Amino acid sequence: MSSFEERNIDEEGVVALLSEITKDLLVFTLRTYEGEALPHICTARKMGAQKIFVFIEETGNSASCFLYEETSDQLIDNLTSIVAEVLYLVEKV
Repeated sequence: MSSFEERNIDEEGVVALLSEITKDLLVFTLRTYEGEALPHICTARKMGAQKIFVFIEETGNSASCFLYEETSDQLIDNLTSIVAEVLYLVEKV
């Protein structure tokens, strides 16, 4: 994908800028509605019917976790929950 796809995540007040979208993988960054970019690169990978691996990376720092919830055929359908988990990890880094 050569350009970013934007998705508003109203529940979290951010915009996800997706640089890679496949059935089982999402790579994205986040920015606030005010335009402030968060410095993290975020990756989510579907690991099974109810397991998603979430990884964030910033210069010199990283964090990861597993998110357990029902997944559909397309990981993008879980984006809101993934972003909520990413924001939780950002607070911990």
